Order: sequence, then C-alpha cells, then structure tokens
Amino acid sequence: MVSNIDVLPTLLEAAGAALPTGLSGRSLMPVLRGETDEHRDLIFAEKTFHSYYDPMRCVRSRRYKYIRNFEAGFAVEVPGDIQAGAIFRANPALYSTDRPSVVELYDLESDPLEQSNLAGKENVRQVERELSAELWRWMRETQDPLLNGPVASPRYRRAMES
Repeated sequence: MVSNIDVLPTLLEAAGAALPTGLSGRSLMPVLRGETDEHRDLIFAEKTFHSYYDPMRCVRSRRYKYIRNFEAGFAVEVPGDIQAGAIFRANPALYSTDRPSVVELYDLESDPLEQSNLAGKENVRQVERELSAELWRWMRETQDPLLNGPVASPRYRRAMES
C-alpha cells in the first residue's frame, strides 16, 4: 500500500536530493528497486471541504477501511456538474441519503464496494478499536485542526479579513 504523500520523497530520492525534515511521506525507492514488496501497513486520508464542509478522516489497512464522519452529510458527495447528468438523475436517492453513522468500517476483502457497514458488530469490535486508536494517534501526530473543533470555511476566513 502506498499513499500520495510518498510521491515527493520518492522523486527527491530518485533525483539524489536530500529529503527535508518533517516530511510525512516515505520514499518508494526500496520497492521500486525490488528490495522489498512492503511499504505501508496503514494509509490515512482526510477531507474537510470539497463541495461543502464535510470533515471525515480515514485509516485503511490491507483488509479494512475505517472512516470517522465528523458532521452529517450525504452518503456520497456528488458535485453539481455530475448531478446534472443522466446517471445521477436516474436514481438520485442512491446518492443523496444521509450517512448512516459517525463510524464506518468495511471489510474490503468480502465487500470491496463498501456496501455493508460493520461498525458496532461484535465480530469486528477489536478491529474497530485498533483502527480507531490508529486514526486518533495519526490525528494527534499531524496536529489535525479537527481536534480543536470545527474548521472555519475558506469563505468565512475571507469574510473575516475585511
């Protein structure tokens, strides 16, 4: 498993440049040179704004994906140009229902399309606990602003400047 944050250190190492301190990513060069087939056990993702304020954080292992939703939102964020299209208009309810819960947990081996949220199920309780702990650890490590409360929108920040 690799993350986009690994691209910069990989390019810098390939170019022979020194890696800056504090870089979150890790070079993929050992994998590319065939020295190992393993790179990461976990990858993390975050979204705060896209079309609207919709903060969520995620950790993914090889088998599971754990998502924490910090606000209510649609199950799938569909940009305005896509909403005008025929596929969306054929069944908008498929995309515009509310997210079912704060926590989502998917078994990507048995459910690669993430249709069945396993959060709260007894048989995956330990997996849920471990991934939740990893996500909180990563949020603290990266000084995630959500740890201090909701994040002001870019428009709000611009409006406060005048």
